[in-house]
Parts: sequence; structure tokens; C-alpha cells
Amino acid sequence: MKKMPFAMLLLGLSSAFWFTGCDKSSSTEPSVSDKDALSSIIADDALFSADNVLLNDGDPTTTSAMYSLAKTSTAIIPHNWGRKIESFSRTIDFAAITDTTAQATVTHTMTGFLWIRGKYSTSDTAVTTVKKPFTETTTRIARFVRIARSDNPKRNWKISELSAVKGGTAGSGITINEIRFYAGDDTVIVTDPNNTFLKFAKGRGKFVPELSVDPNTPLRVQVTVTSTSPDSDFVTAHRPFWYMNKWIYRAPMLLVSSNANGDGTFIRVYEHSWRGVWMGRHNLLVSALTRSSIFDDAANVSSQIWGVPFIAL
Repeated sequence: MKKMPFAMLLLGLSSAFWFTGCDKSSSTEPSVSDKDALSSIIADDALFSADNVLLNDGDPTTTSAMYSLAKTSTAIIPHNWGRKIESFSRTIDFAAITDTTAQATVTHTMTGFLWIRGKYSTSDTAVTTVKKPFTETTTRIARFVRIARSDNPKRNWKISELSAVKGGTAGSGITINEIRFYAGDDTVIVTDPNNTFLKFAKGRGKFVPELSVDPNTPLRVQVTVTSTSPDSDFVTAHRPFWYMNKWIYRAPMLLVSSNANGDGTFIRVYEHSWRGVWMGRHNLLVSALTRSSIFDDAANVSSQIWGVPFIAL
């Protein structure tokens, strides 16, 4: 057997090491699945993270909460109230994922306590705090379209449509019938939230309102509810609003009309107006609480929540 020349042996060993190094440097991490990518897109989008912020009023006993919480319409109890969310979770259910489209139902579950501070009679000198447990959910449906076929599934999809928001407590004693959101020159009317889809791309149909960043842009929301209470309930708007160097998310809505239906129920219309749009992807939420949720310390918390997304560029 002929011996291999020493120079050729060195050349062969050097080539082997060179190819091994190239193969290692060009390797890629395993890509995540489309379902994981879509879940990540939802988790990173501000349109899906607002509920816990907008609806959480915090501890009503603190100074900052006392400033932001709305007072009731009566001079006696309760003096102020608010939600304090203790836990927040998200579930995502995919109805179908095809090669080009996908749809997901996103449900947020919030548990905590409704804090009510007030007096049981006008002669009381001490303020009583009542804490009622609650569980509220919100649901919205997101539709996706494929935009690429790269090695990173997260870059291959984008949200094409998003439904309005619907939620509240189970078996609510108050019903939201309609929301009208007047955003600049745009108007969004919602009567069936999870079947009202707003598009992000231009074309035919309804679109997510897009506004220019401007502290003077007028916005207004009007909501119609059905109630069994002879007196007005508590209907509030939850939206980003910058005032005196702090965010004020909750605002009481003004009762503008109330009509009896003749069957023990009432149709009421509430409105709220404000000015100012800040950059980002936002949600306007409206929550309706039964009067007994606030005035009756033994009644369960009963609510409905509807909402509409909007964008400021």
C-alpha cells in the first residue's frame, strides 16, 4: 500500500474542519408553528392588552383612585366605587388555519373585587368599604391573512380584520343594545359585536377608525341599554385620556334619554364626549353596571361590556 503524502493528509484534514465549521454556522433554529406565531402576534398587539388596563380602577381607598373614580349621582351612599382586577388571563381558540387565512377567538377573563365606599345613612360618620367579587370576560375575533412565506412564521401573517368586543358577567341583568362611536369624521355602529368586523386594509366594508395624533380631535360615544331598574344604572366609558400629566381611563357617561317599555324594562341612552388622540392602537370600551351592583351591598356584580378598536397614526 502506498503511503499518502504528508502534505495531502494535512490538506484533507483542513478541508474537513472547514466544511464542519461552515455547516455549524449556517444552521438555523427550528421554526415555530403557524398557530404559535399567530398567538404571538395577538400577545404583542396593544389591541389585545387594553382590557386589563382600561377596566382596572385600582384601590378606591388610595388618593389617586379617589381622584379618578366617578362619584355617584346621589349625595348619600355610595360616595365612590371602582373595579380592582386581581387576575387576568387570555385564551385563544383557533377555528381554522388554512394555507392563506386564519381565525381566532380571543377571550380575556378578569377576576377581582368591585370596591364601594360610602355610608349606610346620612348620620354615619365612618365610611364603610364593601368588596364584591366579580368575574368578567371579554371576547373578540381576529382574522388573519398570509403575507409571506419566510422561515419565520410570525412574519408571514398579519391581522386583516378584528371584531368589536363583547363581554361582561355571566347572566347579566343589564343589556347593551347598540354602540355608536364617532371618531373624528368616522362613525362606527355596533349592534352585534362579535359579528361586526372592522378591516385594517382599504377596500370595501367597515374599517377600524384611523385618526391623526391630535389633542383636539373630537370623539364621542353613545350607548343604548335595556334595564329593569326604575332608576338609571352606571354606564361608563373606558378609553385612553391624558389629563394633568396622568392617564384617566374611566369616565361616567351622561344619561340623555330614558323611556319605559311598559313591561317593567327601560330603554336608556348615554353619551360621553372628549378630545384628544394619542399615538397607538387603542380600544374604546363601554361598561354598563346594574344599579343594584353599586347600591345594594348584597347584590351580585352584574355587567355588560362592549368595545371598538381604533388607531392613531
